[in-house]
Amino acid sequence: LVPGRLRSAARLCCLIMARVELRNADNRPIPGYALAACEPFRGNAVEHPIRWSAGGDTGSLVGRVVRVHFVLEGAKLFAMRFGRRG
Repeated sequence: LVPGRLRSAARLCCLIMARVELRNADNRPIPGYALAACEPFRGNAVEHPIRWSAGGDTGSLVGRVVRVHFVLEGAKLFAMRFGRRG
């Protein structure tokens, strides 16, 4: 994992949403990055920054095993990456 934010490229309809949860090696939600804390996102974006109620920076997770769990409702996920924009 590299410092920065999780970004996704997704195609969603206007009333459909996607959320993301970060999980540890035991497949349990990482505190602060649980599904319930994720701000749902809608629409089409090439680099949509994922945010949780505590923010979106994933720098505190560098060096840890992280599983990314997407919940998509009527959406298609094309790509995701961790890192700074650019």
